[in-house]
Amino acid sequence: MNNQQILLGSLSQDLFRIANFIQSGSIKSAERFWHETKRWTADLKNENNPAYINRILFELDKMNFNPTSLEQGEKILTYGVITQSFAVHGFNKDIYEK
Repeated sequence: MNNQQILLGSLSQDLFRIANFIQSGSIKSAERFWHETKRWTADLKNENNPAYINRILFELDKMNFNPTSLEQGEKILTYGVITQSFAVHGFNKDIYEK
């Protein structure tokens, strides 16, 4: 696993946690993990990412976080799935050549 995969995996796990906390109404926990995502996104900006990952990082940076918004929770969950998918499968070039 390289540094970029670790960062993306950490980001995706925190995004999953945030979505779960929003759904369950745990506002303080959602806010805590939201601050953690800022650390991952800042570190990931220095990596060579595909355009769609950079767009997610940009969207997360400009997002006005509202821990009571279920709509925002769904968007965060979607971003978590996409970043996890790239962290696990996106680095394997063989899957794109088949």
